[in-house]
Amino acid sequence: MCWKTFAAGCRRIATCARPDPMQDGVILVIQRGQRFLVGRRAAHKRAAGYWTQVSGTVEAGEAQPDAVVREAMEELGCVVRPVEKIQTLVARNARYRLHYWRCELLQGEPRICNDELTALRWVNATELGDLQPVFEEDLELFSALAMGRSLTGECGDEQ
Repeated sequence: MCWKTFAAGCRRIATCARPDPMQDGVILVIQRGQRFLVGRRAAHKRAAGYWTQVSGTVEAGEAQPDAVVREAMEELGCVVRPVEKIQTLVARNARYRLHYWRCELLQGEPRICNDELTALRWVNATELGDLQPVFEEDLELFSALAMGRSLTGECGDEQ
């Protein structure tokens, strides 16, 4: 059987030539100094009430960097540049492959532009921990990035 290993937790998933049951999503990691942009997810969204980064699914035929730019405009009304993919995780429900992209804010101030978020905040890793609920993976990510640790290639590929 073919396997792929993803960073931060190194969860192994089968990647053989059958149709992929998982959908790809992008997570926007927008940082200003030691602070990161997080939003509180609306009641009608998955993970309702959670404080997390802006995210969205990759549409059919769309490249991940294009999805990052589109999601920033749709949800935040601002222009970002995808700088680098920093990690890929499998969602807890195993329905999504989440691609985390470090983004540079190029134009505009992030604001809520649709009904997917109810609040936005710039927080450091400690302040994120004070918000509830949050994902443990986000706390680990913010702490690592704040310390200047790179997450790319932490686990590598296995065959």
